[in-house]
Amino acid sequence: MLRHSLPIAEYLLEAEHDIGRTALGMLLQESRRLEELLDAYGARTNRAWLPFRREVAAVKLFCDVHYKLLHLKYSIPLYALLPLDEDIGEATVAALRRSRRLLNTTLRRFLDSAERNGLYPELEPYRPRCIEDEEVTWRLPSDLTRTAVTYSPGETVVSLATSFLNTVEGSDLRELQATLIERGFTSCVPETACEKDFRRFEDVFHNLQALYDSYVGGTDLERTDENLTYLRGHATIVYHLFEIVTALTHHYERHLFAPHDTISREDRRASDDDSERSERIEDISQIVVSYATPFAIRYAASAQDLCRKLIRTYTDNTTISVPAPPYRGFHVRPSTLIARIVRHYGSEVTLQLEEERCDASSPLEMIRVNERINALKRRSIGHELMQVLEQYNDGRDYQSALHETITELFRRHKIVIYARDLELARIQPSEGEPLGEYARRALAQLLAEGRIDIQAEIHVTFHGDKRALDDIALLARSGYGEDRFGENIPLPPALGYLKR
Repeated sequence: MLRHSLPIAEYLLEAEHDIGRTALGMLLQESRRLEELLDAYGARTNRAWLPFRREVAAVKLFCDVHYKLLHLKYSIPLYALLPLDEDIGEATVAALRRSRRLLNTTLRRFLDSAERNGLYPELEPYRPRCIEDEEVTWRLPSDLTRTAVTYSPGETVVSLATSFLNTVEGSDLRELQATLIERGFTSCVPETACEKDFRRFEDVFHNLQALYDSYVGGTDLERTDENLTYLRGHATIVYHLFEIVTALTHHYERHLFAPHDTISREDRRASDDDSERSERIEDISQIVVSYATPFAIRYAASAQDLCRKLIRTYTDNTTISVPAPPYRGFHVRPSTLIARIVRHYGSEVTLQLEEERCDASSPLEMIRVNERINALKRRSIGHELMQVLEQYNDGRDYQSALHETITELFRRHKIVIYARDLELARIQPSEGEPLGEYARRALAQLLAEGRIDIQAEIHVTFHGDKRALDDIALLARSGYGEDRFGENIPLPPALGYLKR
């Protein structure tokens, strides 16, 4: 392995031109094999060989990072990407210059370490087998026969677009990027952000790309809707950019930050120059903060409207009718939960009560529906109220009649009383006001104040994405997360995403 890796490392280090992926890929493969061999012999727990093993790991990592940057350089023109204000092509070239500097430093350290360990025999120099110029001047004809879609593709497309949208809207990536810029990479990692955080986003977008290629790519559906290729392009470039962020953050945490490092300070001083270390940290910081993370966020954010459009196009729409929340109608908690469901699926859902419609993704709009719900409740109890009031036409005190009327309605399970003291004395009859009008006005005021509620089964209709409506129906069957007195109750496991 050394007879291959050492000459390639020398070749890459001494190359005056831009290096290509052929020799880089060979060194990446050899460094992986060498790392496995060292681990098999216990180098990870050996003081003498651990430094060399780390240099091999660094070669593997920085070869991989540079390889990925070269891949982006040549592949970005082939991706279907929505335009950005910033030029990622120029930014990628700048990132490659920093990556090349990191790679060169790593290769020098690797070769020096190999020499210190007596692993530097006379070797034949590496001779490239082909020209490293990777500019593509022509392409094969696109004549592949497309696969006919024999299943309903809408569910897959909507699932991919929804996952993409939820990842972007449900993350704090923009805040993280702002913090990285304001405080600097070394002040944020690993306390504010770490390898694990970036790897999570890498995995999400990698899965999106893989699912797209498995179920949508190469189909006639892809040919007829170019928006699908943009979805794939954005998932792919965000995935590759986060690969770079994850790898560089890993190296910083493991080898440059590492407060629990197993190499002694004396051994580290012998192999690590402070100025060189600072330069490496600076190059890593710039690639992460000024290139990979911001472009990943921009490409992810720029596809949000595209995802919403795909969801609208491929969503299976339906209609359901469910009871309004029994406790105070669409107040804050049920309205917020419904809006979260709608936003989770990224689709359009409307709530309808009689002729009135509102956007179910907006809690405020749903809360306004309570005015109509309360009007229907007042209407529903009108007949019952007049029946009770008939026995109070003997001219008795209005306040006493009101108190007895409310008590009787409560006994008949027509109203729910929430307040311990209804404070009826403050609701005075107007001069010449009939008892019936006074009682109606008092009930309306108590209802508006939330001191009572009128028991009436009022149904509302939701129109839109079947997936969202199925979850809203489940929420309704669960009391909208409340009991009849407004106390929170556990949500069904299927709605666990609402807790995040």
